[in-house]
Amino acid sequence: AGDVKAVAALLHAGASPLRRDAAGESAMASAARWGHADVVAALAAEPRAVHATVASCRSTPLHLAARYGHDATSSMLVSLGADVDAQRLTDVLVKLREMPALQVSVLGG
Repeated sequence: AGDVKAVAALLHAGASPLRRDAAGESAMASAARWGHADVVAALAAEPRAVHATVASCRSTPLHLAARYGHDATSSMLVSLGADVDAQRLTDVLVKLREMPALQVSVLGG
């Protein structure tokens, strides 16, 4: 990861920046996790890539960049329109645990 020339060549050849790996993580999420701002910029040619969540936890590229301390990448993602209010699945589960049982059962239908 981090080879912006290879990423650009793959995108030029038709690779989708929205495709996920076996773990459900997009190239944008991986680039953000490792702080590869140049790759993030290349992948952002597809604007939806900025918002692509990791399948297992709904973490966004911004969550990952921030979690791993990549300030420049985080700032870039925000400038590209990343949702600063997006919630991960763990955030939602924590909120559900804090709710009274009756309220949770009503939400469930």
